[in-house]
Formats: sequence, structure tokens, C-alpha cells
Amino acid sequence: MVPISVDRTADGWSWRVRGLVVRSGTIEAYLAAELADLGAAQAVACGPPVHVIEAGDRIACTLANGGTAFAIVRADGSFSTEIELDPKAAEARTIAPAGGLAPAVDPDGAKPQAAQRRADD
Repeated sequence: MVPISVDRTADGWSWRVRGLVVRSGTIEAYLAAELADLGAAQAVACGPPVHVIEAGDRIACTLANGGTAFAIVRADGSFSTEIELDPKAAEARTIAPAGGLAPAVDPDGAKPQAAQRRADD
């Protein structure tokens, strides 16, 4: 489901998608290339073909060899990634602490070992 806002204006009606619409294929292809560059080529699956998220949300992607990769998408469509090849480390990054979701970036805004790209490329 894609959340849409509809507003009445002086000229009639206007609508917009609430949040960001992100295609998984773009992120999967980017991560697959990065994994190959690291010498750890493997399949990547980021769930449904399209995600509707808020800026700063994290999309978790499953790696075929048991790890997990994360993409954090910014409002401008660019994203940063974090790759956890070790399954135990990946599990630790997905377990929510008592206060909520494990942070994808440091609170001071530092990006994890990341590469940046636009999600709509």
C-alpha cells in the first residue's frame, strides 16, 4: 500500500505520496556490486520490489551466505549502506534494544562504513 495525501487547493485537488518510494532492485544491484568488489559475491534480497519509507529509515537486505546489509535512505534519495558479512554480527544489528530499533548510524550522524548512491538511479 502506498500512502497518499489528498488536499483541496484553490485550483482543485492535489495529491502526493507520503514518504519515499524506493525500488529494491537499485539497492540490491548496488550491494551485489559492492560485495563482489569485497571478494564476497553473493545474492542480495531486499524484500518486496518497492518500499514506502520515511527519510532516514533503514531497509534490511538478506545476503545469501547469512549476512545482512542495510541501506539508510535520505530525503534526497541518496543512501548509505552497511554490510555485515558475519551472520552473528548481522543478527546483533537487527535485534532491537529495549528502547527501539538498533541504530543504523551513530547518534552524532557518522555514517557506518558506507558508500553513497541515489536510490532512484
